[in-house]
Amino acid sequence: MRLKTRTKSSDRQATHYLLTGAAGDYARTLVSQTKFSPRVSPSILCDLNTAAVVEMCTDIGISADRFAIATTTSEVSKIVESGKIAIVSSLDNVPDHAYDVLVEATGSPEFGLQASVSAIESGKNVAMVSKEVDSVAGLALKRLALDHGVRYEPALGDQPANLINLCRWAEEIGLDIVAVGKSSEYDLVFDHSDNSIQFLDSTATIKGFEDLWHLDEDIKSTLSKRAEMLREFEMAPGADYCEMSVVANHLGLSVDTPEMHYPVLRTTELADAYALEEDGGIIRNEGCVDVFRALRHTDEPSFAGGVFIVARTEDKFTWDILRTK
Repeated sequence: MRLKTRTKSSDRQATHYLLTGAAGDYARTLVSQTKFSPRVSPSILCDLNTAAVVEMCTDIGISADRFAIATTTSEVSKIVESGKIAIVSSLDNVPDHAYDVLVEATGSPEFGLQASVSAIESGKNVAMVSKEVDSVAGLALKRLALDHGVRYEPALGDQPANLINLCRWAEEIGLDIVAVGKSSEYDLVFDHSDNSIQFLDSTATIKGFEDLWHLDEDIKSTLSKRAEMLREFEMAPGADYCEMSVVANHLGLSVDTPEMHYPVLRTTELADAYALEEDGGIIRNEGCVDVFRALRHTDEPSFAGGVFIVARTEDKFTWDILRTK
């Protein structure tokens, strides 16, 4: 059941966005969904591979008379002014009046920085999707945007912006934040029937791992044993470091340890593990950012790279209510 009929948004009412990295996966999800939004609409799609952008537009159901490739400034202006989408391979020929907000999604620190600076200095807002750009230059771009009276923000929907908003909400209602973070992108899936662990395409039988399924009173000891048993499952946490850098920069937070802890945890164990050491947890410095490796059973839902905060309040009655939830 739908609450309302989906109709194409009016170009006259919508905020028009310029999207870089338009042939990427994120771009497809954005363009395909904003077809139904009355608030935002694409006016320019930029990517070196314009043929791939054309294919994407066609594949998601945008009719061929609604977009066109442009190679000059006048062509871009003519296409946009006619209410169509201009597809370009460079920003060199994009006039300022052709869009309202830049959505940067290339993942290229150099290009993304240049595109963002140009947009901000032209009086445009910037929604940053590229964690690679934000982790390197986000604070500088934020200051530049303030100087020009526009906004620069991580784009909602991805982990950094979601976690930043969650933390700001917690602070607004007065929660005392102990730790914040996300899970790594892929879970460790345990099958009790044969004591096997699956991680991506790798599966191994880990004898004795069932004895570590629950945290005992010595949380650090259990986590150390889990890490030792699972050492063969290698990670590539570069994206995690980028995303947590974005969060730390925007919120003024830090890490508890330079490499982050990366404990192997079930969802129900987060609050116990991410407590201060004096409370039995692993955290030395309150208000840190971190990443955990999600452990789950075969029939449990994935944490899916999602975000979390661990917070506390002083009122026991409040916690008793929350515990029942």
